[in-house]
Order: sequence, then structure tokens, then C-alpha cells
Amino acid sequence: MTEAKKQRALESIFQFGIRQKVVLVLLAVLIISLAINGWFALQRQTRNALEETNKRGAAIARMVSTSLAYSVLGYDYHAIQILLDELVTTEFIVYARVENTKGTVMSEAGKLPEDAATALEFKENISFEGVQVGQLDVALSVANVLQDIKKERQHQTVREGFIILLVAFGEFIALSFIIVRPVTIISRSFRESINEQGEIVGHIPIQSNDEFGVLADQFNHLRDDLNEANRRLQSKINLADKKLLEANQKLIRQSLELKMKNQELQKLSLTDPLTGLYNRRQFENIIDAELSLALRHSEDLSLLVVDIDHFKAINDTHGHSAGDYVLKEIALILRKVVRRSDVLCRIGGEEFVVLGKHLKQIDAVVVAEKLRAAIERHRFTIENEALQVTASFGVASVPSPFEIRTTAEFFNCADAALYYSKTHGRNCVTHFSQIADKVGSEENSKAGTV
Repeated sequence: MTEAKKQRALESIFQFGIRQKVVLVLLAVLIISLAINGWFALQRQTRNALEETNKRGAAIARMVSTSLAYSVLGYDYHAIQILLDELVTTEFIVYARVENTKGTVMSEAGKLPEDAATALEFKENISFEGVQVGQLDVALSVANVLQDIKKERQHQTVREGFIILLVAFGEFIALSFIIVRPVTIISRSFRESINEQGEIVGHIPIQSNDEFGVLADQFNHLRDDLNEANRRLQSKINLADKKLLEANQKLIRQSLELKMKNQELQKLSLTDPLTGLYNRRQFENIIDAELSLALRHSEDLSLLVVDIDHFKAINDTHGHSAGDYVLKEIALILRKVVRRSDVLCRIGGEEFVVLGKHLKQIDAVVVAEKLRAAIERHRFTIENEALQVTASFGVASVPSPFEIRTTAEFFNCADAALYYSKTHGRNCVTHFSQIADKVGSEENSKAGTV
């Protein structure tokens, strides 16, 4: 090629004519399209990542608040701290704090990032049976998410720039009508080129030594590279999801174990371990509430106090294991005779109580007599030896002709009736109304003596 021909070729290339204008228009459209598409893709990716983080954070906060309910209610600071320390060891959770309803911080783990924009905070009420008992604050780090989005933005910028330069170069070289067919082929290949797995399935079937052949070959290689990168990224995402799922499952297991332990502790705090009946602490809680309701609404309420006769002699003669056996048998007898609505408690060594809701005085005496007779008839066998066991009963009821205002007065009336039964032959039932005049006379006599 002569110098003149080279010069004309260069002038033809750089002349600002129709072809160059078409190239510039296509280039401008391409740049704008890729920029808009990239911006929307990044916005969607950012929104999806933050929404997923918000969902996971809210779910974790709800699950942890449910797990903490019993610990907060029972002021179990150690259990709360253990759970919060376990939480902040995960990759995403950086801070956790529990407050009670008074605003007192019961436990705190981790540390809030100095940059507030790199963390999301979640607040969840801690409730027990519909009543708020505290509040849980959890902070999830989004630093990794933001860093990934930043890297993706840089990579996308590089990819878009590369594609723009590549297409601009190809369009600039294709100065004749022969570019229509390759462009048509390329356009057809781009349609529906991404499958449901996010892989590029389009292929440009152009094999030539010109620029379109190079473009097709580079696109096909780029497709393979992008598909491989997509597979690696998907593999990392699956691995991260698996680890997060394992961590969530571990947290759920720990939460269930903690819940079961809390239930066991609650049961132990309210029941007598030997007989399975309510203990004195639970009895005091129940009788306070029931007596208040009975006095307020003038409803019937009766209290039966049961004491095993000569129980110390049983322990001394046959041993404490025999005494435990008798106590458990008495508890079984009480369960069989009383109603389901009645409250059974063991409040002392050999002393039981029955709190009869809506149980009138006359019916309470009948129930006590049934219990006394059932205990007397029961066959107690210790080392193949039959043992006769009896019990004494004291009963008090409200409404009462005698003023009863507090649980202490209510219990003292039943206890006074029990004392009367113990000192007048045992194995009998005494209602306080039968001895009220005698108790009053004795108190007046003591006052006169003094």
C-alpha cells in the first residue's frame, strides 16, 4: 500500500461523516444504557442485601427474645449473659443487650461499631404470657455487605468500561453495510441469554478473522469466565447460607435447652420434689389470690389442714424412707378424693393443705371426713408389715361469722381447728366454727390472767 492510499484510508476513518455519527450515537446509547442498568442492578442488590439482613436480624431478635423470657422473668443474669456471649460470636451479630422493664441493663455483650452506618439495630420486647418483662437490643454488622457492594460496583464499572470500549472499537471498525449481519447475529444471541441460574447461555456463532469474529470469541470467553465467576460466587453464597443455617439451628437448640431448663427450674421452685404437690411458697401465692377474690365477691372458700398422726414415731421406728413412703401415699389419697379444681400442697414435714374453691363449710367438713376415712382405711405396708396411719384435720371457711381479713387469719383459724383435733384424740375433723367460742374464751381468760 502506497503512502497516498494509507493517507486516504486514515482520512476515511477519521472523517466525521454518517458512519462516525452512527458510531457516536450507538456509543452514547450504549454508555447510557449500561450506566442505567448498572445503577438499577446495584440499587436492587443493595436493597435486597439490606432487606435480607433486616429480615434475619428481626427473626434472630424475636427468637432470642422468646428464649430469654424465662431468664429475664427469673432474673437469671448468668443464663442471659451466656446466651448473649454466644450470640456475639457469630459473624453477623456484634452487639446484644437485655434490659428489664425498669430500664436496668441485665446483661450486655459485644460492642457497637464506631461507624453507625455499618450496623443495623433491632429492638424486640421480651414478653412472658403476653406481658412485657424486658427489652432486647441486637446489632448486626453490615460492613461485609457494604464492602461486597462496593467491590461489586468497582467490578461492574470495570466490566462496563471494558464492554463499552470493546463495542465502540468494533462499531468504529465496522464502517460498511456488512456490519448489519454480524450485529443481527449478536443481537439474536443476546436475547434470553441468561437462564434461571444466572448463567449466560447465549453464544455468538461467528468464526472469522475480522473484528466481529474477535468480538464473538471474546464474548464467548467472557461468558465462560462470567459463568465460572457466577458459579464460584453462588458456591460461596451457598456455603455462607449453610453456615448461617447451622448457626441458627445451634442457637435454636440452645434456646430449647435453655427453655427446658427454665421450665424444670420453675417446676422445682413451685412443687414439692417428694410428692409432686405444690410447695409452701406456691401455696402462699395461691391462697393470697383466692382469698382476696372470695372476700371481694363473697364466694365460698374452704381451707383444710391435714397433719399425719404420730409421724415422728414412724420415722423413728421404721426410718425416714418409710416416712417418705407414707407421705407419697397420703399425697396419692388426697389426689384421688379431692376435686380437680382444688389446690393440693405440702407445706411442712407431715402437713398438707387442701384449698377448696367454691367449697361451702358443710361440704368442706364432708370432704375432710372422706379424706380422713380414706387414710384410715388405706393399707400401708412397710417391709411386709402392715402399718396403721391416721391423720387429723382442721377446717376453716369463708364467708364466716367470724372476721377473717387476711391469709394469716384464715390459716390460723384452720390451724387452731387442727390443734383442737390433735389434742382431742386425733384421727378426727374439726371445723373452726365448732371451737371459735372456746378459742375466744381461752384468749379472754389469758388476757384476764395477764
